[in-house]
Amino acid sequence: MVIDAPPQYVPPGHFYSPVPSNTDIERAVSAGGSSEEITGINFREIQQLRLLDRLAKYYGEIPFPADKIPLFRFAFNNPSYSWSDAIILFCMIRDQTTPHRGSWLRLYIGADLRH
Repeated sequence: MVIDAPPQYVPPGHFYSPVPSNTDIERAVSAGGSSEEITGINFREIQQLRLLDRLAKYYGEIPFPADKIPLFRFAFNNPSYSWSDAIILFCMIRDQTTPHRGSWLRLYIGADLRH
């Protein structure tokens, strides 16, 4: 089964994109990039992976459509907070133990979840 990648607000490699471009990946690999620790930064990899496992159980509950429909205030295809932001925030709200800050995205998602 082939799954199309969700549309991106900005292209891979853009400052606001969490997705690196192929050029960035090739440059990092050729420079000897590795996943070893960076001095002075504790990524808490084990805790991050545990959090991801905990949040993953809510992925199948995501009710939002790709495009705007009257039933929902929020849709993934929007000019500000698209797929990855909304998916993680939805799962964090459902988890209810993950601290998160308020935003219009949280308000829209929260309002849709209450109805």
